Formats: sequence, C-alpha cells, structure tokens
Amino acid sequence: MITSIFLTAIAITFAVILFLTFPPLGLAYAAWIGWHYISAYKESNRRKEETRTYTIERDAEFRKYKDGAEQEQPADMYMYARSLIYKQHGVKDRMAGVKIMQAAAEKGYGPALYWVGERYACGQDGFEKDLHKALDYFNSAAMKGFSEAEKKINALRREIKNSEQELEDARREASIKDKHGKYAAFYELCESGPEQILLAAMISEAELEVLNGRLIGVVLLAQQINILRYRVDFMINEKLVVEVDGKRYHDNDDSFFEDRVRDQDLLMNGYVTVRFSAKQVYRDAPDCARRIISLAETYECAFPE
Repeated sequence: MITSIFLTAIAITFAVILFLTFPPLGLAYAAWIGWHYISAYKESNRRKEETRTYTIERDAEFRKYKDGAEQEQPADMYMYARSLIYKQHGVKDRMAGVKIMQAAAEKGYGPALYWVGERYACGQDGFEKDLHKALDYFNSAAMKGFSEAEKKINALRREIKNSEQELEDARREASIKDKHGKYAAFYELCESGPEQILLAAMISEAELEVLNGRLIGVVLLAQQINILRYRVDFMINEKLVVEVDGKRYHDNDDSFFEDRVRDQDLLMNGYVTVRFSAKQVYRDAPDCARRIISLAETYECAFPE
C-alpha cells in the first residue's frame, strides 16, 4: 500500500513538472496516467467481484454437500468429507471428515472405499496399517466400478506376499537360533532366512561341530568369505562354492548375467560353484545338504589337511 502511494506521488510530481516544462506532453502524460489508474481500478473491482462470486458459489457448494451428507447421501458425504479433510471450502475439521468418509465407505460408495483403503495401506489419518483390510476395501471399491482401485489390488497383493514371506523368514530364523544356540555366531553370518535353513540342514547332515571357531564334520564349512572379488555364501572344503539365490536379488536379466560371469571366474581359478534357489531350500533343505556333501565328493573336493 505504501509503495503504491509513493509511486503515485512520483507519477503526479513528474506529470506536473512535465506540464510546466512542455504543456502538451504534460497533458498527454497526465491522460495516460489517468487511463492507467482507471483501468487498474476497474481490474481491481473485477477481481473483487470474481472473488465474491467464487466465495458465494463455494459456500453454496459446501452447503449442498453438507445438506446431502446430513441426509446420508453417499456421494455428498464423500465430497463433504473431502472438503473438511482438505479444507476445500475454507473449513477444516480433519477428524470429522475422516468419520464421515468412513460412513460413506460403509454405505458402499466406491471413492470412499478407495480412500479408506489407502489409509489402511499407508497407516495414515489415525488408521493403523493393515494391508489385508486395505485389500478388502480396494476389492470392494473395484466391485463398485472404481477403476483406480483395480490398479492398486495387484501391487498390494505382492506387498502382502512379500511381507508374509519376510515374517516367515524371521520366524524360521528365530526358531533356528533357539534350536541351535551354540551355533548362534554362525547363523549371524547368514544373510538370509534360506541360508540359515541350509546351514541348519548342513549341521545335521554333515554332523558339523564347532572346533576352533570353525564348523567341521563330514566336511569343512566356511561362510561369507571373499574369493577373488566375490563374496560367497558357503565354502565347502575350501573348494566347493555354495550359493543360495533368493528371487528378490536373482530374478532379473542383470543378476542372471552377473551370476554366470561370477561362476566362470571362480571355475577358472579352481572353484566349483553349485547354486540352490531359496524355494528349493524351503522345500527340502536336508536334500540340498546331502547334495552338497555328494558334490564335494564328486568334484574331489578333498577335506583340507
């Protein structure tokens, strides 16, 4: 405001000086200044009118949604809830908006079902994260014809599967550690659940015992050691390399290529590599262990002196 007054004063002063110096030019300049300020005044009034009109329309829309929500119309409940949650009409009451959104979802309104599903999926707005509940809401929204929900369903199913697998891995790891307490340090070296399961099978099948900080039995087993520029999961009798390949890190073209190069490099330096998939270990770890023992004999990986 002060800046505007200051600039106006300068413009008027300049117009007076110009008029006294050269009247025709001063009059022309004064006319231009007058036209400019009249245009600015009109534009200001136009914007004020637009704002007033928008406010009236916004308030009318808000009242419409509110009235519809009070009459328990699902679509209006959804829009009224969004308005309260995101302050779309100048009024914000997030808690009330969430409750109304839940009520709209309970009435089977697709967008509301989707909104609640997203909150369960992310654990936001007071919803405790629950992927299964989120999936239920997304399925319900999809059944109501809300297409956005269909895009979420497959991704959420994959996330649920991965989380359940991680939980199962953690349970297996805990079970293994409880069962084989004296081998705890060796289990700590394992980098995945399948590795721990295979180690447990090797301890049993190869009758491994802890001797001078090493696992020795039918074979000598070492873990997570560096050979050339690679780090291997297991080394049997200092000759046979055993790798456990999880789908997460080995199920793509780059990993497939890198694994083959790695195996070839090791073979050229006298190391034989055998690979087991995590699924194979989960299905029958003892069989995997017996295969390792047999392979150590087949490839003449003699027990080191």
